[in-house]
Formats: sequence, C-alpha cells, structure tokens
Amino acid sequence: MSRVVAVTGANGFVGRHVVAKLLEEGWLVRAITRSPASLPHGVEPRVVGCLGSEETLRALEGCAALVHAAGLAHRDARGSLGRDAFRDVNVTATSALLDAALAARVGVVVLVSSVAAVASASQVRLAPDTPPRPDTPYGQSKLEAEEVVSAKCRAAGVPAVILRPPMIYGPGMPGNPARIFRLVWRGVPLPLGALTQPRSAVGIQNFVAAVAIVLDQPTAAVGAHFVADREEVSTAEFARRCGAALGRPARLIAVSPGALRGLARVMAPALRLLGRDGVPEAIARVTGVLTVDTGSLTSATGFTPPLSLDAGLALAAADFRARHGSGR
Repeated sequence: MSRVVAVTGANGFVGRHVVAKLLEEGWLVRAITRSPASLPHGVEPRVVGCLGSEETLRALEGCAALVHAAGLAHRDARGSLGRDAFRDVNVTATSALLDAALAARVGVVVLVSSVAAVASASQVRLAPDTPPRPDTPYGQSKLEAEEVVSAKCRAAGVPAVILRPPMIYGPGMPGNPARIFRLVWRGVPLPLGALTQPRSAVGIQNFVAAVAIVLDQPTAAVGAHFVADREEVSTAEFARRCGAALGRPARLIAVSPGALRGLARVMAPALRLLGRDGVPEAIARVTGVLTVDTGSLTSATGFTPPLSLDAGLALAAADFRARHGSGR
C-alpha cells in the first residue's frame, strides 16, 4: 500500500499534531488546505478552494488514506454559531470530500469526530454501543458527518474509522483546557473546587497515536471508537494537575455545579455584550459528568495511550511557558 496520506485541517490544533505524528511514522503527508502557512517541513501542501472541487479530487489522487480533521468546532471568533453553519462545514463539506476521496480511490478514511456526537446532558458514561443523543447543533452535525462517512464508505467497500475524543489538551490547545492554564498561570481563583465528578479527557499525543494505529490496522478498526487517557479525573483535579505542571498552585474555590450554571445563565446577557457568549456553554460542559469506555479501540487494535495525564500536561505546560514567558 502507498504511504501517502491526505490530511484536512492540517493547520488546526488537532491537524498539526496528526501531521507531525504521521511524518514521524514514515507517512508521506499531503495537506489538503486553503492556506499552506504554518505547515511543517516535509508536508506536501495542496491548496483547494472547497472540499468538493475538482482540485480536491486531483489532490487526493494517489493517496492511500485520508484523515479528515477539518471542521467547525463549538464556536469561532464570531461567537455563537447556528445549526446551518455547523451543517455546512461538518456535514455538507464532509459529504463532498468523501465523494472526491472515493472517486480518487482512497483506500482508508479516518474521521476525527467528537464525543459530542453521542453525548447528551443526561448521560454520564458512554460505551461503544450507547445510542447517540447529541443535544447541541455542534454534536448533531458531528453525528450526521459520522453517518455520511459510514454510509458512503460502506457502499464503496472502503474501511472507515471514526474517532471520538472528549476534551483534548496539549501544546497549542484551545478551549477550556487553555482557559484553565491561563487562569492558573495568572493566579486567578477558580470556582471549580466542588467539581469532583470524574470526566474523561485525552492528551493530543495519545489521540494522534490512536490515529496512527488505526491507519496501520484499518480493517480491524472499522467503526466508531472513543479515545481517552487511561486516567479519569474531575475538573477540580485537572486544574490541580495543570497547576503542578505549570509550577503554580491552582487556587480553587468550592462552588456547587448548580450555582455555577445558574450564575452563568444570569450573566449570559452581559457576557454576550462583551463578546464572551461562549462562557455559559463552557461552564455547562465542565460542570457535567462525562466518561467514555475506550475498550472497543483496545480490543480492535491493542491500542494503549502512551502518555499519562501528567506527562501530557507537562508537554502542554512547557509549550505554554515558551509562549508566555516567565511572567504572569
């Protein structure tokens, strides 16, 4: 089999780490991108206007595999996003990309999905056979993307592997883990001390190791799998571990999850005016209970996350210090 792999979203947080891991594993990486900026040495950029174009088909020719890491996450710089925006990027564009990939005879497809494709606010433990009940426009769009990929690849006889990570942390991370790092670094008191329910997370190095192993064992890995660290920790404990990695203790205050969610709802109008309308949603995510069963991926491929939580946070902290210096 050819060792050429196409990666979408190669400029993003997950995509950058996927590219680095696959280069390390000896793959020839072709980035399907709108901009070749920030791509590491050794990557072949293929600039395309949209994922369903003729230029996308040409860019995918000769590729043994496709890792689709591009997508629209919970929100972007514009703030809140509607259902149509998520469907346009995560479903419609994915469908067009799959048509191009199958026309180009790509042999394996790996979709970077999300735990949000399955989880609802009422679920606390997700198993491989848990019926999907996404309750956000983002999660619903990710589930639709999974269904598109599975159906098209099944019809074409092409192995499709879907990976569903929970919160991802690591060097260059966005979202809630980045917020916790920044606030701990600055010594800001955090009202997270009462958030003692277990939650799953995954270090980016562990996640990309899973991508690499399913590319090497695609037939065994066909289907959807959760990917997470071996250790489950509460939000409070995660903040403490972040502080230990940064060398600055997390200043935690015990505020009940219900009180935190209520405060977020009361403050939502003011936060929206300040361009911080993502804060209530972020609080809702960190105050819930969410753990995943990763047994299906282990059974299929023998995968074990290579890094501990503390080792992953140490790498994130080293990158954070390099970006922010020694001051507050």
